[in-house]
Amino acid sequence: MMHTNKKTLLAICFLSFLPITFAQAQNTSITSKDITVLEQQANQGDANSQLDLGLIYLTGQGKAADYTKAKEYFEKSANQGNARAQDELGYMYYENRGGGIRDYTKAKELFEKSIAQGDSRALADLGWMYYTGNGVPQDYDKAKELFEQSVSLGDARGQVNLGLMYYEGKILPHNYVKSKELFQKAIQQGYGRANNGLGLMYDEGKGVTKDYDKAKKLYEEAAKYGSTGAFNNLGLMYYDGHGVPQDYQKAMEYFLKALAMGYDATTVNIGLMYYEGKGVPQSYIKAKELYEKAAELGGPEAQCNVGLMYVNGQGGPVNYVEGKRWLEKAAQQKNALAQFNLGAMYYNGNGVDEDVFQAKDWFEKAAAQNNADAQYALGVMYNDGNGVPKDINKAKEYFKQACINKNQQGCQSYGELQ
Repeated sequence: MMHTNKKTLLAICFLSFLPITFAQAQNTSITSKDITVLEQQANQGDANSQLDLGLIYLTGQGKAADYTKAKEYFEKSANQGNARAQDELGYMYYENRGGGIRDYTKAKELFEKSIAQGDSRALADLGWMYYTGNGVPQDYDKAKELFEQSVSLGDARGQVNLGLMYYEGKILPHNYVKSKELFQKAIQQGYGRANNGLGLMYDEGKGVTKDYDKAKKLYEEAAKYGSTGAFNNLGLMYYDGHGVPQDYQKAMEYFLKALAMGYDATTVNIGLMYYEGKGVPQSYIKAKELYEKAAELGGPEAQCNVGLMYVNGQGGPVNYVEGKRWLEKAAQQKNALAQFNLGAMYYNGNGVDEDVFQAKDWFEKAAAQNNADAQYALGVMYNDGNGVPKDINKAKEYFKQACINKNQQGCQSYGELQ
């Protein structure tokens, strides 16, 4: 079963990068007197006070977090045409803050209303929808265009999202220097959640020297401003024991906190803990249930995991049809493990007609992403002349690559052909 770490979660964790700038609510010196005044003004119909109260309830700074009240105040302000409130309300629908309200159609409609009034934040939020393909067809070019428009207006969330594009190398070439620069600009503007992106760089050692202590501090800073991704990443640090003593209970606390805040992507991590029985009683049934929830949201790691559970008969009877369906969904999103396992199904004839040509196609896709098992499998095919012309030199090369990627069978086979 694939271990879901920060790197494999990147396409989802960075849901935490969906930009929300809580400039007003980030004032930790806000007093109960201030809130009383805001409540009076909000009850008199002042749209800006309604917005500010929504931000306070959303972030839990100055008052206990309450997503129901946050949504209520945002709606009142948005209905009066407040562009910022329209954007924040749209984000609540997008991220399912508080649970049970996810609605991509409403989110898009609200972002577009906000943009029509010139709101730069909403440009970045709509761009994020195109970047993820949630509620709209995935379109990296459109996302880039919207992010750049937001950045040109000096918006911090646009800076973070464009920084992510450079970090991930989607459309734009990998440029960690540019990513760091954009994350830092956003932080300097008071966008505390941008610390999560900078923390990830130090956590993974990309563009900077790996530094778990620095990563943890940055995650903690981002978490203060309600970054759900930061809570998730702190959980992963405790799960892996990176920069902190390994503590599965603490990891689960952070994962559950992220989930309660609407970060559904962390469901796959909670599922992994049940799968492995770390910090919780081991339960394939519970793990499968959680993986399937995360898979329905489109996460390729969760799709791969639940697919493998169906194929292996874990948490229920073997079901090759369902297993293949989920593996195909993950493979189409370029998940290398899913591609390898689809190849294995065709190679072995598990739940499908044996087809070495289909197997080879999937193995090649996975091998191109440095999946060691796929590289070893291709080595075997060329060594045996199964589905391909026998070619010892190609077999040696694939075995060598598999060995480099720590596949022991690859090392052994490469040694035997020397």
